[in-house]
Amino acid sequence: MRYILIPALCLSLGVRAEEARKPVPTTVQQVTVFIKGAQVTRNATVALTPGTTTLAFNGLAADIEEKSIQVQGDGAFSILSVSRQKNYLHEQQQADDVSKLKAQLDDLDEKIKHEKNQLHVYQEEATMLGKNQSIAGANTTLTVGALKDAMDFHRARLTEITDKEQAIEKNIRSLTEAQEKIVNQLTSPQKKQDPTSDIIVTVNSKTALTAKFTIRYLVNEAGWYPNYDIRVQDISHPLSLQYKARVFQHCGEEWQRVKLSLSTGNPNDRTDKPTLSPWRLYLYDEPVQARFQDATAPVNQARGRVLDNNGAPVAGASVQIVGRTIGTVTDASGNFSLNLPDGPQRLSIRVVGFEDLEVIANGRDYNNVVLQPSDKKLDEVTVTGYGEANKDTYALERRVTGRVTTSKVRIRGLVSAPTTTPLAITQNFSSTTFTYDIELPYTIASDGKPYTVDIKEVQVPAAYQYFAVPRLDKGAYLTASVVNWEDLNLLEGEVSIYFEGTYLGRSLLDLQHTGDTLQLSLGMDKQVIVNRVLQKDYSKKQLLANASLASRSYELRVKNNKGVPIHITIQDQVPLPASGQVEIMRKEFKGANYNEQTGELDWLYTLAPAEEQKMNLSYTVKYPKNMYLSLD
Repeated sequence: MRYILIPALCLSLGVRAEEARKPVPTTVQQVTVFIKGAQVTRNATVALTPGTTTLAFNGLAADIEEKSIQVQGDGAFSILSVSRQKNYLHEQQQADDVSKLKAQLDDLDEKIKHEKNQLHVYQEEATMLGKNQSIAGANTTLTVGALKDAMDFHRARLTEITDKEQAIEKNIRSLTEAQEKIVNQLTSPQKKQDPTSDIIVTVNSKTALTAKFTIRYLVNEAGWYPNYDIRVQDISHPLSLQYKARVFQHCGEEWQRVKLSLSTGNPNDRTDKPTLSPWRLYLYDEPVQARFQDATAPVNQARGRVLDNNGAPVAGASVQIVGRTIGTVTDASGNFSLNLPDGPQRLSIRVVGFEDLEVIANGRDYNNVVLQPSDKKLDEVTVTGYGEANKDTYALERRVTGRVTTSKVRIRGLVSAPTTTPLAITQNFSSTTFTYDIELPYTIASDGKPYTVDIKEVQVPAAYQYFAVPRLDKGAYLTASVVNWEDLNLLEGEVSIYFEGTYLGRSLLDLQHTGDTLQLSLGMDKQVIVNRVLQKDYSKKQLLANASLASRSYELRVKNNKGVPIHITIQDQVPLPASGQVEIMRKEFKGANYNEQTGELDWLYTLAPAEEQKMNLSYTVKYPKNMYLSLD
């Protein structure tokens, strides 16, 4: 029977709420921002009178997740029901704002017409003066003084007209610019404010009292991306790792000096060392020219611009790699730039007022993305009570028996409840899930722009090692190896690299394929010189009766111009036959570690300051006489 009475009871409560709702202002106290979305905590204090009172906590975000709403009360009263509704007064205010803008537009239009009319009058007068240059008639003789006076008048009046025309044209330009700004404000979906939400709470109190409320809910149009600065003073010091966050929100609320928690959920110079792949020799019917990978190419990067269906730029759009924590936000012109991990990637583009979109990330071309306006409406949601039983909710359920219609909203707090438990945020300190509590209060405006939040800075012991692959690149690349990196609570994200006080560019912290040791690429160090020179006297081609012999010999050099010792690995390779008709002979690579499966060679050295080392690599390839090989 109790379920049969629910509609009548809810209707009765709804009628009373419409008749007398007490508006209650709230203050944002704390915000937990996730990779996608945020949980907002608001506080309010209300003076209650005996009996049933309907409270309207207004001015809240439009995109509240109804399943996430929690209302916690502190005082001798009972919470009877909770509902979320659209704020129609705000819609009326928005309509009034639009009307005001249109009125301003009409006023500017009238002013422009007036200025154009004035300009036309002066232009006609100037034309008339130009046509009437005959000062006297045919039978009239002018004195010198009269002629001078006439010319002075003509010159002064034309000068005055020209000045007036310039001033009017300047006014017209200013009025037109103001008109364009208002038109953009009226037509751009991002500049149209969404309606706000009200959370309607019906309570009952036996006595007059002061009640305290805490309201929590989730919003979608917010998030953050991890960002790091890695600074190395020199290779004799630990590296400095500075954690940062790029926090943004566009949910319609202003977060003013709130307690913030973050929960997980040379650009042209490459900063990653080159990596050798097995080099296999194939036979060709015609001579071929070898093409090597450009080892100086920058990190794979997606660049583009986000536009609306009218071609206007969309600022503040979230651009994130699907399934990763790597992302960015579009600037005022709608542009974005994002470093990509290896392999195919998809980008998720999200912004309030538009449909979400996923696109394939293309690191070679410029990506233009067009978003379509969203027709999503905010419907009223009415819920009461808890849907499950536990110690904290038992008293509440006992008092609202027969009033539970759904469990979409969770209500906390009643007089007789022994304790109230705040919303628990799971803190699983693995490499992917944890929460940072920011000590200083922050202000995050609802404009979609990314705001930098400093999290912390740690000194990380690291083993520094240089790598050089002179066959692909003559640069020596510094890497830092970090053990026990799981204790650092890192997320994937972009890294700005500073070495010995110089900004080297951006790299990407990719944790998906990281083992026990985290390898960080710190970019190229120009104080370590590497060369690879072909020894022509020993590099030649010979013809035998049924075969051809091709020999190659190289001298490799590395010199440490730094003031401290360095550890360096020089990598090269010997070709591998891709056919049984090809044979690799007379291989020479003294002092190198050789991998027979890949053909890779590694020379490992510790070089003192100003020390230089030389290495030699040579080999001979035997192949059929009528075929061709590419060895260069």
